[in-house]
Amino acid sequence: MLSSELKNRFTTKSKWSTSFLSLAAFQVLVALGLLIPAFLHVRQIHDNDLSDPAFQEYIGKAFKVSGECFMFIVFEIWRLWLAIDGVIRMNSRTIYASASFTILSFLFSIMLVAESVNWIKMMNSMEDIYPVSPRDDNLRLINQYLQIALSVIIFLFIFPTFWVANRVTKDFGWDVYKKIGSSIKIQEMYIHLQWLSLMLKIDIFFEFTSYVLLLLYQTFNSTAETHINLDMTPDSGLIIFILVLLPSFLLCRFSISKESHVLMTLFIAIQIGFIANTVYIIVTTFSVATSWYAYMMYSVGVLIAAVATVSLAVKCQLNFGKGLKDFVQWHPWKKDKSKRRSAKYNSVHEADDCYGVYDRRRNSTPIDDDESTLQIDVPQQTRARP
Repeated sequence: MLSSELKNRFTTKSKWSTSFLSLAAFQVLVALGLLIPAFLHVRQIHDNDLSDPAFQEYIGKAFKVSGECFMFIVFEIWRLWLAIDGVIRMNSRTIYASASFTILSFLFSIMLVAESVNWIKMMNSMEDIYPVSPRDDNLRLINQYLQIALSVIIFLFIFPTFWVANRVTKDFGWDVYKKIGSSIKIQEMYIHLQWLSLMLKIDIFFEFTSYVLLLLYQTFNSTAETHINLDMTPDSGLIIFILVLLPSFLLCRFSISKESHVLMTLFIAIQIGFIANTVYIIVTTFSVATSWYAYMMYSVGVLIAAVATVSLAVKCQLNFGKGLKDFVQWHPWKKDKSKRRSAKYNSVHEADDCYGVYDRRRNSTPIDDDESTLQIDVPQQTRARP
């Protein structure tokens, strides 16, 4: 299904879509090729020294480095999915978001290098007192070189990724206009919906995935591995939101297509509860956040994503009943996408008053966000004879 959708995009759009996905896929392959060995090296060093009580603080540092590597791997895979989704849905905002997260990848790689440098300095300060394995020393240096190489490569990807993304979005520039017409009011409401749809995709990582990984980290808090007190947040709170978050994202999109105030209010309530729980996590693990910069950055990112989601959800709910419903119908499990006419009105003048469109006829439009099959009649220009 996914391959057929991508093939259709490549045959109907320009070569820039292929170039954009190729850049995203190549960056992910490079990142995985460098991060996976680094992660395995850290775990190998950790296993060698876990039984030595002299390395208690060092073991906590190893946990942080391995945690950042694993989080980075998940982030890169998610970013590739975001790029693929942007091309399939022909959504310029998703394309730009995927390109923008290349900068975030670069920042994450810099923090990973900094954590590794601090790790090496810590071990150098201990080697006069405790013997350090030369093999472990070599693995730490190899990791540092791998992470520096990753930072340089991602930095080189930033500029071509943005340039190609800009070329790709030019293919999608008329999609909104072709779908909903020239009404500025309707376009503004539709843009709010597109931003909310994008935020739901971003929340998959910054909310759901982050909570899953935090729960995994908590499974180590009873061992000598972490020493960072991640057990201050009850596991039950994490588990509840992990089970609720993904269905709530679907609930939000469904509530928009039905313009259901009850369902949207329920989604907003879940997000507010999520924000409260995240603030609780940050407060109870503040000592961890002050010494683990990546942890703090992810925590702040989670809060920003949740607050932005609530704000956009409220804006979209305020637009319910104002004429956008017919353009945002959503049937994700239908294979055959039926066509529909624009909303029914008692007269053409009612449609003109609602949509602000004059001397224009619309053909049927698809019910989902994909406008690739959309056709629209071009109005005839009439001229007065001299």
